[in-house]
Amino acid sequence: MVKIHLMTLVGRRPWDLTVVEDLGNQPPGRSKGVAFRQTFSYSWEEGNRPMGMSEEHKQAIARGRVEARAVKDYLEALGHRRRGRPVNRETLQQRLTGITGQLETEPDPMRRVELVQARIDLEDHLAAVTAEPDFADLEREFVKHVKPYSERKSISYSAWREVGVPAKTLKAAGIRETRRR
Repeated sequence: MVKIHLMTLVGRRPWDLTVVEDLGNQPPGRSKGVAFRQTFSYSWEEGNRPMGMSEEHKQAIARGRVEARAVKDYLEALGHRRRGRPVNRETLQQRLTGITGQLETEPDPMRRVELVQARIDLEDHLAAVTAEPDFADLEREFVKHVKPYSERKSISYSAWREVGVPAKTLKAAGIRETRRR
């Protein structure tokens, strides 16, 4: 028979489990920092001790994290996309070259300041476009992971559509349209 103390520590985790060999019949004394202490008995046979998480449980947790990360990354990228023609690296580079050419020939100092600021803004935008992940890759990962994520979290087709996920993406993921009544 093993006695176990279940205690709440001030400034620590809410419950801390401590195995104690033999306390006898005396109630445990209060030690510094202990707010509450409760003793109960638990016995187990040798070789039948409580274990940590099973390997299957660890794999399920890892799968859930991968699915959640893919869904979150896609939704964040979807929220940052702008309507209209997509801006690509080549277009920004051409605009930057044009502004640099104008800067060299511009006689008006006020206009030169505006062109310098436009050049700085384009360089920043170009750096941001270069640093952004490829949306097609994010969408591919989303399609791969959204169905099990939706089933586990009970998220409907309508909810995905309301946050802006395109119907063709949901169809590719195998999430069917549901009717509201």
